[in-house]
Formats: sequence, C-alpha cells, structure tokens
Amino acid sequence: VRVAVTQLCPCAPHTLGATRTATTAGEGMAWWRLVLLANVALFVIGLLVTMRSGAPISGSGLFGMLSPSSSVQLQLGLQVQSLVLNGDYWRLITCLFLHGGLMHLGFNMIALYQIGPLIERTFGGARTLFIWVATGALAIILPYLVTGFLLPTLGASGSLFGFIGVAM
Repeated sequence: VRVAVTQLCPCAPHTLGATRTATTAGEGMAWWRLVLLANVALFVIGLLVTMRSGAPISGSGLFGMLSPSSSVQLQLGLQVQSLVLNGDYWRLITCLFLHGGLMHLGFNMIALYQIGPLIERTFGGARTLFIWVATGALAIILPYLVTGFLLPTLGASGSLFGFIGVAM
C-alpha cells in the first residue's frame, strides 16, 4: 500500500504541497534503517568475536568503552593504508560500518536516525545507500590525495557529513 504524503520542509518553502510517495509500515524496510542495522550488527559481531578470543572489550577513553579489539576490527574490514594500497579496496567501504566503541556507534546512529529519513524521502532508497557509501569513501580518499597518507579509519562520520551536505 502506498500513500501520498504532503511534505513541508522549513528550509525549502517552495516544496509546500509537494506530494511524494511514501512506503507504509510493513511494506519494506527503509534503506537507512538497513544501514543502521548493519552498523549495529557488525559492532555486536565484533564484540562477540573479541570476547570469544579472550581479549578485553574496553579500549582507551570514553569513546573506546565497550570496543572490539583492533585485531577483530582488522578482520572485519578496518581501513589500513598498506592493505588498501595492496589491493584490499573493499576496506574503503567496510570501514564505514565499523565503530571503535559503544559511544562512537551510539552518536553516529543517533545522527543517522535523525537525518536518514530526510535523505531517503528526498533521494529514494537506492540513492540513499549510494550516497552513504560514496560520501564515506570520499571522506577517506580525499585526505589521502591531499596528504599522501591514509590514516587507519573506521566509523560512519564521513557518510553522515555527506548526508548533511546533500541535505543542504
């Protein structure tokens, strides 16, 4: 079942009365929610694998609290320059779904929860996923092109800032 939704965006008054088709509950899951679930699932998997290995699940500082071990993050797709430059290009995408601690994950998922629906309503489901991956990968690649050095990276911040950028 599809319903027409009248949408008013305070930052774009010209959209007053614009009609968009929205998916009703039960028809399918929003793409941004799938991204959120993938982030949470990989975090939980990382914690479980870390606990099973006997390694501690606490990193340094407040953002490292309840954190998968570095070796598990590496196995799950942490972006590391030497590995990417040797052909592990998939790490430029997988690192966008990994987080260094519970607070890191929490803050990023709260931001995704707030802006994800707007992005999906505006651009559609598949484009939402494309924007997530493309802006996140660009947030990793552009500093490398400028500095020649690729820092080890994980987290959704580049993708979230990409969402904010396209929302403007």
